[in-house]
Amino acid sequence: MSVSITCYDGVLSIGGNKILLEDEERDTRIFLDFGLPFARRYLFFEEYLKPRPGVGLRDPLRLGLLPPLEGIYRTDLLAALSAEDRAYISSSPHHRRLDIDGVFLSHAHLDHSGYISFLREDIPIYTSAMTAFIAKVMQDTGQPDFEREVCYLNLREPNEKGVLCASKQKGYLGRPYVLVDNPALVKHDYWRWSPAQRKDLEISSLQAPPERIGGFPLKAYPVDHSIYGASACAVESSVGWVIYTGDLRLRGVRGRLSRQFIESAAALQPVAMLCEGTRIDNEGSEATEEQVFDVALRVAQGARGVILADFAARNIDRLLIFLRVAKEIGRRLAISPVDGFLLEKMRHVDASLPDVAEEEAVVIYADVKSAPRYWERELRERYEAKGKLIGARQVRGSPEDYILCFSFFDINDLVDIDPQGGTYIYSSSEAYNEESVLDLWRLRNWLRTFEVELIGDPEMKEEHRELHASGHASGADLLSMIKEIHPQVLIPIHTEKPELFAESLTGTGIKVCLPEKGKPIELG
Repeated sequence: MSVSITCYDGVLSIGGNKILLEDEERDTRIFLDFGLPFARRYLFFEEYLKPRPGVGLRDPLRLGLLPPLEGIYRTDLLAALSAEDRAYISSSPHHRRLDIDGVFLSHAHLDHSGYISFLREDIPIYTSAMTAFIAKVMQDTGQPDFEREVCYLNLREPNEKGVLCASKQKGYLGRPYVLVDNPALVKHDYWRWSPAQRKDLEISSLQAPPERIGGFPLKAYPVDHSIYGASACAVESSVGWVIYTGDLRLRGVRGRLSRQFIESAAALQPVAMLCEGTRIDNEGSEATEEQVFDVALRVAQGARGVILADFAARNIDRLLIFLRVAKEIGRRLAISPVDGFLLEKMRHVDASLPDVAEEEAVVIYADVKSAPRYWERELRERYEAKGKLIGARQVRGSPEDYILCFSFFDINDLVDIDPQGGTYIYSSSEAYNEESVLDLWRLRNWLRTFEVELIGDPEMKEEHRELHASGHASGADLLSMIKEIHPQVLIPIHTEKPELFAESLTGTGIKVCLPEKGKPIELG
């Protein structure tokens, strides 16, 4: 077995990618993403039932959320495992001991990044500067959670009863990040900034070349997705180039980046390609972000009262669309403190993004909180001093002055705003699980209570369908991309219907290998 690919997740499911690429000749092993497997996690957990940090990795390992691999996980989180736990894990047919040279992280969505949290703290993470900064904002602004320690660790120690607790004496321990497109930014002050006033953040001193990961030459390619900073990559193994698409689309705001990646990947004549297939079964016409703008503008121009815009967290493309809409109709866009903080930090990587402090059409909406966290308290104070902080009182007094960037989890602010009319533009994605369906049911109840019209209901497939532009390529675009790159072997991942790749690529000369969880695919 000279070169092999083993998919430990992202098989027959969307997300959770954990793909091991190993090359005996080059003595190198890397993971392509190490994500949180939402589909399997939902089988056992929900918002108020979570893996227990006090028992470390017992829950994720016993429930199959993590592959049964020794040598790659945090020792502080393994300390709570009993002899029975270890025996159970070692009895798995996929159990093995492993040492890895790094992880290539394609983007910051948790289904690709989340379970980096459980990896050893000395394993380097190779990614784009924008992905690294977004991932850190997600951790800084989120609630402390051992499933969300992607950029830095809150080390655990057993108490007198053997239960793991966050150390009160030790600061946060930063993971070694290698920024493949802008290595110097890892020394930026924000990368060293601690979200807690009483805990320092110790940064890794790792110095690694961004063009190599272990013994593999590495090429990273920016691509378009529904989050900034997404990358595909090419890794040169001893039998040829291996391509990994991550998640991508061809018809978004930065679609040219994806097309440039396709041209570059084709020139490498790859031996294998791991391709996402979220929407391989989608044969319909593809909505674009510009179509989202056109429909949102048309709706907003006819709206009376307050407008609420709902879109996925960290979808800055969609936020910028509603900023354009707000300017067109003479309103101001009210964004959350989290989005304000995110935009500020993203500007360290891309200065072309709006400066929230200076953009006249943007304000920060501050909801009612008894004790905002350190980062948010400081942000609120800065924007209040600039006259750019508003709350329910201002919106209630002048509802037609604002577009509020709200989600379902902000909806209880309607009690304070008391709009008695208005428009809620739902521009997110279709409900894919029972939990999302239940959220939509509750959302409709809220909107009916306050006489707010819902536009873009995802269960009304044809009505305002252009409000829902996907972050993933359509089936037609995926197949066109694969045929142009033309790898010798195609491995479909991040899809519930991998067999459609085999059916659609018959006669092209491309061998389609359907992955099985934990089973190596040998390339040579």
